Amino acid sequence: MSYVTLVIIFNHKFNKNIPLLRDIYEKRFSDIVYIVPFYKNGELIDDDQFEIIPVYETSYSYQGYIAQAYSELQRHDSMYYLFIGDDLILHPDIDENNFRQYFSLEDGDSYCTEIHKINEPFEKYRWRYSRVYHNIMCLCENRFVNFKGEIPSKEKAFKIAEAKGYKDFSIDKSFYLWDRGIRGRIKTFFERLKSLPEEAEYPLFGGYSDICIVPKDDFADFAHTAGVFASIGLFAEIAIPTALVLTCKKIKQQRDTKFIRGDIWGMDNKRSLGDGYGFSLKRLFESWPEETLFIHPVKLSEWKN
Repeated sequence: MSYVTLVIIFNHKFNKNIPLLRDIYEKRFSDIVYIVPFYKNGELIDDDQFEIIPVYETSYSYQGYIAQAYSELQRHDSMYYLFIGDDLILHPDIDENNFRQYFSLEDGDSYCTEIHKINEPFEKYRWRYSRVYHNIMCLCENRFVNFKGEIPSKEKAFKIAEAKGYKDFSIDKSFYLWDRGIRGRIKTFFERLKSLPEEAEYPLFGGYSDICIVPKDDFADFAHTAGVFASIGLFAEIAIPTALVLTCKKIKQQRDTKFIRGDIWGMDNKRSLGDGYGFSLKRLFESWPEETLFIHPVKLSEWKN
């Protein structure tokens, strides 16, 4: 049994980064698992030194990776499962002994950087919701998946959300129809406008999901719900926050910690980050901004180890 299992999720198969990630984290976490889409045994010469779980799912719904890996992960019998993207780098002082302090976790808490009701016009991440119509309709239509009964009913889901302080899921149709796929197509616009309900058919949430923490007691329900959401095609950064709300007892967010997040937006900003450290991971760790909990993305293929 491990106290915490660090689970590193790859959106795409990029095997050569696995040894680099081991070098970064092996002295800080004794239990590390890599989830890699389409991985085949033997693709790394020394792959017997790594625990690699192959998965088969679109990265659009990478919450399905967690569901597919659940049977392997639960054998670790850890108290917590810390999920991070392969291009997210944790504060260099975070380890298996102190991670709870950094994320302000009390016994049984889960963690997500942020959780917003899907009907909130959260401008900074508006681009993430450009497919919101699709995600609403995933739960309104039968898309060859009989998922009823596999997730909380509409009535129960709204009660769970309300108990956690989330109310009013009325839909601002002008916000939901900000969709790159239909702009300029007037007929489709009005068809979709008509089909959208006045109130959400199901409580959906959005949020930055390249890192999350799930405690042992909630892991089975979380993985199951995440897997169902993947089967109906829900976007990961809607599916993961929603699954956390529906299955975890208490969720800590970035605002509950004393740290700031280090998410980098835009190619120019990503390039500036790398230039500032000479694309050297050694320099990044030596000069890490102490108040920053993580930095994302750091594309390891562009950095010197």
